Amino acid sequence: MKLIRRDKSFTGDPENPLHWEEEFGFEKIEDGEMSEVRVDFEDFGRGQKKRPGFAVKVSWLDVRNYVAAFIEMEHPDALYLQRLIKLAEAIEGAGWSPEDPPEEGFHDILPQSN
Repeated sequence: MKLIRRDKSFTGDPENPLHWEEEFGFEKIEDGEMSEVRVDFEDFGRGQKKRPGFAVKVSWLDVRNYVAAFIEMEHPDALYLQRLIKLAEAIEGAGWSPEDPPEEGFHDILPQSN
């Protein structure tokens, strides 16, 4: 995940920011249905003093939206997930009922045109 600096003083190309930090460390914050994943970006920036730390929290709703966006962009891995979701729908439609069914609206992850 990348945290990109974009503020009023940003004068560069938004697609090619002057400064960004990349982080791969995720912390699980488990709180029942409101569980999230947090990514910490400590000491963001180039300055030697007052380098703030940031964190990004991602919920399951965010992940659903990310997957849907990647499906719409036709990313190969997202299209594979789309096929898996459709396969699960077909199996469940044939009468199989999982012990831990997804939340209502889970299948809305698929773009409406499908």
